[in-house]
Amino acid sequence: MHLNQSQIGKSLAALLLLSALLLCAGCETRRLPLESSFRATLYTLGDDHQLWSVNARTLAFQNGVPLGGQPVALTFNAARNELYVLLRSPNRVTVINAENNRLVGRIYLPLEPVAMAMSADGRSLYVSCDDHEAQALYQIDLPARQIVNHVRLDGRAATLALSPSGDTILVASSGNNELAFLDQRTLHEVGRIGLPLSPTRIVSLPYGSKSYVLCPASNRVAVVDSHSMKLLMLLPVGPNPDAMALKPDGGELYVANRGGNSLSIIDTSNDEVEGTVLTGLAPSSIAITPDESRMYVANAGSNTVEALDVNSRKLLGITPVGADPEQLQLGPFGRYLYVADRASNDLAVVAIDQPLPTLLTILPTAPHPDFLYSVWFRINLQPAPAPQ
Repeated sequence: MHLNQSQIGKSLAALLLLSALLLCAGCETRRLPLESSFRATLYTLGDDHQLWSVNARTLAFQNGVPLGGQPVALTFNAARNELYVLLRSPNRVTVINAENNRLVGRIYLPLEPVAMAMSADGRSLYVSCDDHEAQALYQIDLPARQIVNHVRLDGRAATLALSPSGDTILVASSGNNELAFLDQRTLHEVGRIGLPLSPTRIVSLPYGSKSYVLCPASNRVAVVDSHSMKLLMLLPVGPNPDAMALKPDGGELYVANRGGNSLSIIDTSNDEVEGTVLTGLAPSSIAITPDESRMYVANAGSNTVEALDVNSRKLLGITPVGADPEQLQLGPFGRYLYVADRASNDLAVVAIDQPLPTLLTILPTAPHPDFLYSVWFRINLQPAPAPQ
């Protein structure tokens, strides 16, 4: 049988298409076992004083862990696969094993906790506390689960963070509008500078010695150097700035201006506000993909999530979610964006592994969710050694 050139071309095209389909199927087959080797969980905290957990892949509810107190903050220790929930009434740190979502420890605090930060090696947790008459910073040895050091603070510690090098603790006080620099090993104060009104958040670069302090009452971001312990610059941003997010490479800092319906973009190389992007109403949270291609903004006033191209800063799409979206978290494997809707008491799941983000489902969650945290780590698939 003789085939003309057109028939041969069609046959080759069909073979290439079939090969591509088989290759994609193989990729998907390989990807699923890879994903199944990870434990991926989404955690929320709300007014019911429980830690809710959802399987981040299947979106199935896993369990709720009663905490017995009002949650203040939540963080994850990748070195120990543990979650730490800061609680008031009673004042303590509750330890949750992230491998089975079980409560495994309690560390009681002498004063009411305000904020916490963890050392890079996962061995120490620093907790600022305040009972309106006395303020202190406590160092907790996480393997031993006990307080090993503390120091009195001057003024209410609104927030704290470690310097980029990890050897200095930055403690911002909303009582006296100051930033204290403490030696990470001894907790001794080594410096102090003044700040604009009411500092609330600190973001440190992944390199160098610069950190950025959000001061909403003055619509400013303070740039500080933890090595020289100096205030480098005050940057004007939009009205009522409420959140900050750092580009993964540290090159740009994005500030959500809740009162201005906008984002301020700070170039961290020269510490200049290089642009402003308009958003929906009352932007409250920002999430940036690890590949730095997309940015998502939760608009609490318009009940939407916007997707923006990071390089061009152009709007890619708007996704309606629940009422008063306050928190965003990117999930594992680049599939989902999770949105905590505080007023509608639910969790919106947005599919982002496609050209336009699409609302996939709405899940029930803790009432008035204030905290949202996504955790994933590889499961140890090696069989346990036989007892001797």
